Amino acid sequence: LVKEALENNPDLKATACRLNASELMLAQSRSRRLPSVTANINRSRDNQGIDTSTGQRVKENHYSAVLNVGWEIDVWGRLADEHEAHLMQHEIRKMEFLAAYDSLASRIIQTWVNIAGTQELIKLANEKVELLSSIESTIQRRYRDGLGRLDELSTARTRTIISRSRINHLTENKARAVRE
Repeated sequence: LVKEALENNPDLKATACRLNASELMLAQSRSRRLPSVTANINRSRDNQGIDTSTGQRVKENHYSAVLNVGWEIDVWGRLADEHEAHLMQHEIRKMEFLAAYDSLASRIIQTWVNIAGTQELIKLANEKVELLSSIESTIQRRYRDGLGRLDELSTARTRTIISRSRINHLTENKARAVRE
């Protein structure tokens, strides 16, 4: 049950996605401290010129390449501080994930223990109903024989009905815990 809950819980999956996004942000902040290189290649075509000797349009192709290298020197430690902040945020998200993971597992275990305990209470309540029914039958026989009183019979029936009601209540609680 714990394994199934951990694999299929949408809140835990969302927390795992936030942790993954945090790792990507961490990599991005780390990359800002490294040199950056950009390259562009441009091509243009000019067909507006006219050759004066032939009178025909001249088509010219122009190519250009640009290479930019940039590196920000972190004199004031701004980039290092930014990276450290992202690192701390990542650690927080990791702890949130672990806490959510542990919390879900403990809730599943606690619910299972509650279900098992409720099942035992139902079993005991059934035994009690059997015992009270037996006592009720004995009191009813005594009453028919003229040895018992009506209030004893009424009290025995009330106790049996209350115990049956308790079984229904426990069964409902168990079903609710199973759905949870």
